Amino acid sequence: MSTCSEASSIDTAEFEWGSIGGDIHNAGRYCVVGLLLMSLHTDKSGATWVELNVQLLQVTVRGRYVTPLEEETSGHSDFRDILRLRGREAKTVQCAALLSTDLVKVRELLSFPFRTLHWMERPSNALPVLTDADRIYDVEDLDASEGFIAELFEPVRRQFFAQPVVPQDILFFLQEEIPEGAAVAMLTGVHPRIRGRVWKEVLVFRELRVVHIYGILNYGGQCYRRLEYTTNCKYALSGLQPAFQNRPSPWPEWGRHQAGKPETEPKNFPPSVVLSRTLVRRTPSKGTGEDGREPLDDTEQWSDGDVSEEEDDEGERTVWERAQREGEQYLPQRVLEGLLPEALLKTYRFYQTNSWPHRVIHGYKLNEQKEEEEESGTPQHFVEVGKTLLVAL
Repeated sequence: MSTCSEASSIDTAEFEWGSIGGDIHNAGRYCVVGLLLMSLHTDKSGATWVELNVQLLQVTVRGRYVTPLEEETSGHSDFRDILRLRGREAKTVQCAALLSTDLVKVRELLSFPFRTLHWMERPSNALPVLTDADRIYDVEDLDASEGFIAELFEPVRRQFFAQPVVPQDILFFLQEEIPEGAAVAMLTGVHPRIRGRVWKEVLVFRELRVVHIYGILNYGGQCYRRLEYTTNCKYALSGLQPAFQNRPSPWPEWGRHQAGKPETEPKNFPPSVVLSRTLVRRTPSKGTGEDGREPLDDTEQWSDGDVSEEEDDEGERTVWERAQREGEQYLPQRVLEGLLPEALLKTYRFYQTNSWPHRVIHGYKLNEQKEEEEESGTPQHFVEVGKTLLVAL
């Protein structure tokens, strides 16, 4: 455990080794026990976190034998940014193979309190299913109260999503009913080659007179929105900048401060490496509401439609079921562009808790060396993002 302590600054003072009893054949087998890992005794799979077998001179992690981490994982940019390993150091990382399928490889690192998920390349149709938008966008069919949608979005649609710019017009859909006087309207874009899938999401702001276009990014088996274009970068959370090159014609009045450019053709999603920290170094702050939650956090709304959040009365039955709910998952900056202020994305490193139902996002302050600030192993500055944004200094 000294390697874990030196490499990750995790407090291992309460880690203790204990012998495995119950059978004479367990003689010489030892595993990690202690206050920090007391929950291991309730693991129904029977696999302890780290086990040392003196008889066979073998080390197992969660019941899996230790092997070198694949270079396709250790060489990924996200892996290098978090663990700050280069060259030979990255190639000698040891891990335990928890799961290997055609889509994902799950590995638990031995010298670092991290778990990696290497997702293979996903096809361009690995997108959310279109469910709640069932009215096709047509200027002639809009109600009088919805006129602002066509006024603001139609110039953008003609510039990027209509012939002859694209081979075939991109279809957009609206919800069946938009409340009269709504300040924001959302349109869902569906590409002709990927029917029934959400490819773009467009937000039209009535009062601000702004249109934001978000692309859907598949990262780590989950889908995220990412800001690709805005008609006014002054109202965008992302640091999109207008083009400064010479222009053959003046700016259009509606796009004087436009920035970015939306993708017009679907592409396959490249392989991704997701890192989850298995030992959280900070106890999240509690809200002022019941059970330590924020008053605006509605459990039913948070867990609606998320299969991974289904409650299992019998508990997790396998090592993988247990591992996927532990710790917190690293979120790279690219999956949060346009969703959080860029000033926060550059100065904080964000993780999302794996346990349901809330899956709150925590941001940890970075120092000049791009490492998380901490004192005695506990970060002192952090951000919590849920339905409400909490910045603790």
